[in-house]
Amino acid sequence: MDNILITGGTGFIGTQLVAALEKKGCNVYILTRQEQLAANNKHYIHWMPKEHYVHEQVNGKKYTIINLAGENIANERWSDAHKERVLKSRTDILNTLYRLCSEQRIECDHLLSASAIGFYGNANGALTEHTPPDESFLSTTCQAWEQGATQFEKLNIKTSIVRIGVVLGQGDGAFPKFVATLPFKFVGIPGNGKQIFPWIHVQDVAGIFLHLYEHKITGVFNAAAPQKSSMTDVFKAIKAEKNYWIAVHAPAFMLKIIMGELAIEVLKSSHVVSDKIVDAGYTFKHADLASCMHNLLA
Repeated sequence: MDNILITGGTGFIGTQLVAALEKKGCNVYILTRQEQLAANNKHYIHWMPKEHYVHEQVNGKKYTIINLAGENIANERWSDAHKERVLKSRTDILNTLYRLCSEQRIECDHLLSASAIGFYGNANGALTEHTPPDESFLSTTCQAWEQGATQFEKLNIKTSIVRIGVVLGQGDGAFPKFVATLPFKFVGIPGNGKQIFPWIHVQDVAGIFLHLYEHKITGVFNAAAPQKSSMTDVFKAIKAEKNYWIAVHAPAFMLKIIMGELAIEVLKSSHVVSDKIVDAGYTFKHADLASCMHNLLA
């Protein structure tokens, strides 16, 4: 059985992926800063990334490392301090993992690391893996994040990077906010609703990581559903499952007052193309909004 070492394994995407890997018979070990949790559970390994420490429990095994760690970009307004935490939570983890691998304290043959479609910044048109980045905050953060992953290639470790779209699932992310007002028979649509919304079901994010791992596929891949959908389309699909009386549009200026710089990301239009992962053999479980919303709301 293969050994998987995962960061962010108890998060929104991580819990889905850990379950999928265990179903495939993998031995999954979650890196945690909680020493007591690791002491009481053989599936957790204690580490302190700032101190470049990992428990000797990792010794004697070869791992595939899956890196999902990173502070939520949307849990507060973007102050300079929050931006710094967002960046360092991504790069510091990878730099620590790289050091541990280079010093052979962790033996690794394949790294799979999360990134995000924020890489493309404010680019227009169809966004493929070849679309260049820009100098916006999310783009420069994603560039540094990916550079932290590609350095593993210097150690002859296979490297895969997944640029994840807006993840829809129960319990976390954007979806609970979309449906929070459904009991009152209305929803709030950001802006005019015409912006292209690069969504993906959480099961497909886990599925893409699993596919790349199983088939040892390297490179950079977009993770967004193949159906091109506007924000209005999202709420139409919600209405088909859970009817509501009215959709209220939140004006752009109001969102900018409430959310600050983060509102730019909510309002921008991003047509992210996922042809590359499909060509690599992955079949989406929820390729369209009807399937996605039926799964989440039925």
